[in-house]
Amino acid sequence: PGMQEFWQRPSRPCPGTNIVTSAHFPDDWQGNFLNCNVISFQGIWRVKVDEQGSGLKGETLPDDLISSDDPNFRPSAVSVAPDGSIYFCDWSQQLIGHLQHHLRDPNRDHKHGRIYRITYEGRPLQEIKKIDGEPIVKLLDLLKEPQNDVRMRAKIELSKHDTSEVIAATQQWVKQFDPNNIKDAHHILEALWVHQWHNVVNQPLINAVLSSPDPRARAQALRVVCYQRDRIPNALDLLKTGANDSAPRVRLEAVRAASFFKGADAAKALEVAYSTLRFESDYYLNYCYKETIRQLLTVLKGDAMPADPELASLVVSKMDDGALAQQKPSEPVLLAKLERRSYDQPTREAAISELATLRKTTRTEEIVANLARLDNKGQSVSAAAAELGKLLTATPPADLAAGRAGIVKLATGAHLPAVRGSAWGALVLADGKPDTVWTASAANPADREALLRGLGSILDPALRVRFQDRITDYLSNGKPTGGGLKASLFGLSLMGPENAPANFRILAKYLSAGQERGAAVDAINQLPRTAWDKELAEPLAKDILAYAKTVEATQRSEQSFVELNQLGMELATLAGNAGLRRELRSLGVSVFVVKTVREQLRYDTSRLVVEKG
Repeated sequence: PGMQEFWQRPSRPCPGTNIVTSAHFPDDWQGNFLNCNVISFQGIWRVKVDEQGSGLKGETLPDDLISSDDPNFRPSAVSVAPDGSIYFCDWSQQLIGHLQHHLRDPNRDHKHGRIYRITYEGRPLQEIKKIDGEPIVKLLDLLKEPQNDVRMRAKIELSKHDTSEVIAATQQWVKQFDPNNIKDAHHILEALWVHQWHNVVNQPLINAVLSSPDPRARAQALRVVCYQRDRIPNALDLLKTGANDSAPRVRLEAVRAASFFKGADAAKALEVAYSTLRFESDYYLNYCYKETIRQLLTVLKGDAMPADPELASLVVSKMDDGALAQQKPSEPVLLAKLERRSYDQPTREAAISELATLRKTTRTEEIVANLARLDNKGQSVSAAAAELGKLLTATPPADLAAGRAGIVKLATGAHLPAVRGSAWGALVLADGKPDTVWTASAANPADREALLRGLGSILDPALRVRFQDRITDYLSNGKPTGGGLKASLFGLSLMGPENAPANFRILAKYLSAGQERGAAVDAINQLPRTAWDKELAEPLAKDILAYAKTVEATQRSEQSFVELNQLGMELATLAGNAGLRRELRSLGVSVFVVKTVREQLRYDTSRLVVEKG
């Protein structure tokens, strides 16, 4: 996937941007992001920017700054002037593409362009602050102005003065502010930026800003620490504190700064990055963490896993499969492998065996314990739980019988269907017969449903087929509905070839009646085609056709409809009714998937052929 954009831009490309801070424009313009656009939309977007977690989020405002229908209008740079008005450059080019047109194309215009000035009607211009040639004290006072451009020009002018004089004056100037007053936070931060601009380290000032009540100031102080880290003895300690800050933006700067450390400091920098995992994360923190870890691990040699088991679990949760596979088999690493669907069963089996060795338990105990752990984690690990459940039902019956108590708890108390189904399947295997579990599941419809689903995990067909009479009796006398009925129909598909003809007739009855139509279709498709009743094929296909005609065309590309319609066509073929098959086929919707080959700027399909009409 591509990088996450802070703002879903309506069009591209953009040659220039800026942020509006101007007393000439209304309050709701302050902080707007201006985005110059030169193709498709030719103008300058206005974007409202808000903080979101450790990053920013932009929202396109309905009124853009300016736009034009002139095909040669190319706004390419935008700035706020000293009087608060907005200036922008119009490149005014006919040819701007570097792929479509040669860079030396003689039609490229190197001589013309325009500069525009925009003011807000009815509002006074901003007072122009005198900057050029001003003394240091007056320039420092301009750092209290709310306009970004005024403060930037003041710092540029300060850079013309002698550094020792500027720093001395700045240290005197900053004394007027209260470090504990949030209204003074930005002024004190500006003083720190002046020090950074002149490449001077002022650790007491850094410490003061790091203790600021404004998290934005604390974040920027950490950025200064990052760039002056070679002259700040306790830089990593300051970053460690920042990594445990309650504000996500501060933690972001801490984990980013950690990526700059090398040599003997890399191990401690890694601890800084790891510390951020104790807090809630977001896209930007995740991205910075991943890139920082990748950089630091190129420097470090040996085991980089934290000693704290809780923190180690958080660390491995962020690793991709390749990185996790390279780790030593510690408990957090082994547990993480069991949580991933992407690993194969031999890897899962090895993890269970190593856990049993580490914990001095049995294989069955580890499988049951980890199924319970995954069940507590919820739906996000349901696929991994299903894979681990397959190991449970592949366990020798004697071992399952020894661990029966724990398996019963899973069967009756787990939340994930995959875990409950595996547990019921394991109980069937432990008993070697259906009687006990069928009786045990009678009181609770959810247990009966899980048992029927669990039959799919039993590999022995001779054991599965012993449930045939119980399922048919349950359908006739138990009158299951909802999930119980779906599971019963699923169970019929597992009852072996000897019961397939009778079960086809049962399933056909439910399909014709429209009861759990999808489950009936799935079950019929699992039966051998030789078990399908030719006499029932045509009436059943006609019932499918009648229903298919009621389905909206927009829903006919859904998987459930495609499978139903395909079944109808197969039944029509079995019945020898070509006309019925054609009619069913006419209701299908052809789906074409065309993907982009990004690196070649083309689509993966060059030609589509469709039937007329």
